[in-house]
Amino acid sequence: MHLTKNEMFAIILVLSITLPTFALIASAKTYTAMPDRETGTVVGASPQLVGLGQEVLINIMTYPAPSGPTYFAQDMVGGLTGGFSNISATITQPDGNKETFMPIDTSLEHAGVIVPGQQQIVGHLQFIYKPKTIGNYSVTASFPGKTYTTDSQYANLNLSVYYKPSASKVPATFTVQEELVLGGILNGYPWTPLPTGYWTNPVFTDNREWASISGAWVQGVGSLAQYISKYNPYSTAPNTPHIMWARQVSSGGLVGGPWQSLPLGGGGGAGNIILDGKIYQADPYNTTNFECVDLRTGQRLWSVPGSVTNAWHIDPWYQTAAQSNEGAITEYLWGTSGTNWIAYNPFNGAVARTLTNAPSDAITIDWADGSDIVWVTQAGGFNTTRPLGYAYLNLIKWNYTKCTVKGLYQQGSNWRDGIMWNVSAILPNGEVSPGDTAQGYSTQNANGAGFRAFPFPGANVVIAKSHNAMQVI
Repeated sequence: MHLTKNEMFAIILVLSITLPTFALIASAKTYTAMPDRETGTVVGASPQLVGLGQEVLINIMTYPAPSGPTYFAQDMVGGLTGGFSNISATITQPDGNKETFMPIDTSLEHAGVIVPGQQQIVGHLQFIYKPKTIGNYSVTASFPGKTYTTDSQYANLNLSVYYKPSASKVPATFTVQEELVLGGILNGYPWTPLPTGYWTNPVFTDNREWASISGAWVQGVGSLAQYISKYNPYSTAPNTPHIMWARQVSSGGLVGGPWQSLPLGGGGGAGNIILDGKIYQADPYNTTNFECVDLRTGQRLWSVPGSVTNAWHIDPWYQTAAQSNEGAITEYLWGTSGTNWIAYNPFNGAVARTLTNAPSDAITIDWADGSDIVWVTQAGGFNTTRPLGYAYLNLIKWNYTKCTVKGLYQQGSNWRDGIMWNVSAILPNGEVSPGDTAQGYSTQNANGAGFRAFPFPGANVVIAKSHNAMQVI
């Protein structure tokens, strides 16, 4: 049969319209539905009495937490967004007006997940509410229901389950008064005055205000922080000279005899890291080890193989990745060896974990204590077309948390998984770049050029600075 051009165009047009529709119908998937599950939702507010301008912490819990269609086919691959969603709160104000909205969970927000109404995978959502008027308030919450399938992990099972809607039966209440309320959750009351006499580590946890004077020395000798305060970024050293203890680690004084007035080498140096009333430093009696020494008595507590350059505090997960502010602070000692970064337990020096594939040509490593981010600069070689400069100079933004969890109860060990970005810090057109030196390339330049990264909080700008150049990255 012979078709005209118009007839052929009509057939092509029909196919272009019907084929996608056919594909959609063909890909439709059916599930075997498990029995619907009842849920319950409760809400709480704390404290129940606040002053005007103070904040109330509101918690919403929907239970049981989602666990997938069956016990053996849990489908919680959603990660931080695997919990119930579209949770709403209704706050009834003193004048009777109702404010209904989907709150943002503070822990998820801390982890960078800002989704209104999204609960954590344990079925929990918490947010802070700041009342604006005096009087009595009440809070209710509701969950609209949600269906889970086995698509992400067990797609061949084709199972689904519906978690039924629920709403809080008893409202949470709180009262706002004109005067401020003193309380630990509100402002840390009762407050503990700073000590005026001798004090020791560890500091009792109820002495919250003492945090301003009890910071550790985590950077190692010779770091930038050493030059911006008398002792460390958090406290100051005593103004009076004093000797706490002495320990002989080498020979000093006159040799005598034919050497006349020439002295022995002496030496000893200063402690590298001070943490929890203890010094961590290279072992002067065994150069392949590092040791732990009591800061007050000078007693050597232990010595183990390895070396350390920094101490680091991090805020690990409590139950989920979002809850990194709800557990205790964890501290590690860190040392580098070739392409390995090694974390040590500061209590006994045991190796806690090892990260492999780290750059062996790093010239500076800036550990921001209390942050997951580490700034690494790597450089090397002599540039023959750009005199007195490195052949390559890179700035790496590295995130420890990206190397933390690879799966349930498993830790990753590949250092490169933590790289957020890696950019060149060499300026174009032959300009002087950070790390370049008018003194010529040397080992001293490679190890001590003072190349540092200064990130601006809340901005996508980093200034890379050395003694002779500055660059915005």
